[in-house]
Amino acid sequence: MPRGVDPAQLPESKSTGARLVNQYCAQCHGLPTPALHSAPGWAPVVGRMNARMQWMRQNSSMAIAAPTSDELKAILAYMQTHATK
Repeated sequence: MPRGVDPAQLPESKSTGARLVNQYCAQCHGLPTPALHSAPGWAPVVGRMNARMQWMRQNSSMAIAAPTSDELKAILAYMQTHATK
């Protein structure tokens, strides 16, 4: 995983999408920039990461939070909006 970015470097860094990406994605690894993938490429990545967070929340001693379905939709929309072209 590439080194994470500073939250202030995210596109629209004060938006709900940026806040949710920082809140959930940075729990386990560096904060990803949306430019890591294309818009279509983000759907499987976000789905895979959500599955891991859900599993870890239920089966791990780590204090991992997992997004709600609405939060997950907002994360995916944010990442796809700002994805690499």
